[in-house]
Amino acid sequence: IAIVIKKFVHFFAYLGGFIMSRLKEIRENRGFSQGDLARKTGIMQATISKYESGYCKISEENMIKLIKALETNADYFLGLIDHEEEKETK
Repeated sequence: IAIVIKKFVHFFAYLGGFIMSRLKEIRENRGFSQGDLARKTGIMQATISKYESGYCKISEENMIKLIKALETNADYFLGLIDHEEEKETK
């Protein structure tokens, strides 16, 4: 996961708005509140709220925590694929 994320850190300005909506979409699809996700990741609920509303960028470390806690594909989270069930073939 870390390798994929490092490749796209320089695209944060472009991806920021997309990632915030993808984060909220995945979280809600999992039935998690922001508080639930905060407890699963150790990230403050207020910080998750800021991520989802675009007030701050997600650090690499927290992005990895979110992807793991949401049990999602990093490519889907980053918007590189359109459907969560699409998987990397490696």
